[in-house]
Amino acid sequence: MGHSYTMKRRFSKMGLTICSSAFLFFAMAAGAACHSSLRIGRSNSVDGSANPKLDTNPAEGPANTPGAGGISGTGGAGSGGLVGTGGIAIGGLGGAGTGGTEASCTSSCTLVAPKCLSGTSLQACAVLANGCSSDATSACVTGQVCERYGTAACADPNWVAWPVPNSQPDVTAGAPNPESYTDNGDGTVTDNVTALMWQQASPVATYTWDEAMAYCPTLALGGHDDWRLPSFIELYSLVDTEGSPPVPNVGYFRSPSENGPLTFWSSTPVVQSTPAAFCVDFQDGHTNGYVVANTLNVRCVR
Repeated sequence: MGHSYTMKRRFSKMGLTICSSAFLFFAMAAGAACHSSLRIGRSNSVDGSANPKLDTNPAEGPANTPGAGGISGTGGAGSGGLVGTGGIAIGGLGGAGTGGTEASCTSSCTLVAPKCLSGTSLQACAVLANGCSSDATSACVTGQVCERYGTAACADPNWVAWPVPNSQPDVTAGAPNPESYTDNGDGTVTDNVTALMWQQASPVATYTWDEAMAYCPTLALGGHDDWRLPSFIELYSLVDTEGSPPVPNVGYFRSPSENGPLTFWSSTPVVQSTPAAFCVDFQDGHTNGYVVANTLNVRCVR
């Protein structure tokens, strides 16, 4: 609408200029033409005289007067109203929502020590940014397991993170950490010194190393499914050096045969050209490295 108004003003000025020039050259003869031209440009005299004037008739001139400014002002007021309304609405909703979130927690947990959620993951109670608490789970990096000794933590099972249990004669001689076990009554035994849980009865079947590594994770025993093949140092912690043979405490563990093969695989590989892994011979308490194609006994741990 503003564009159309500007064009009318320009046309009126042009018409007025042309008529003024014609008046100088043609005097009265051109007056009539000028009068006609002024009517087209809407710049003719309102009183019918020969002198051209801008039309100030309110019935015909609102588009040529500052009324257009009024239109612009109305538009500005309208826009201001919209912005103001939007600001109030958004501010009100935002405040109410934030207050509601801070006022209640959808879940909570007790701030206690971390625990092993599985053989390779750790669970702890964490405080969130909004002040609520929630259980948070973290996975152990490759090669680590969740150790339950002391405060649960991810650790490399090939390195001792717990004290080594000692047999009664060693304790009598002054050694610390007497061996202690708990029969859980569900086919598992817990070592109270290392906090490791063991498969109580090892299977009669024997396995290659690869088969043993695959067998333990498939074991479902005592309500647990996170079993694994023990590391060399974990397996050796069961050796009773005062026993003959030095098998794990016979009051708690059952082996296939005390007179037959009692060599058990560990998960710890031997670094050499031929693939091999460490094992423990419970017939004499010795440790050896066997080629992985051999078939030996298995006892799983978690």
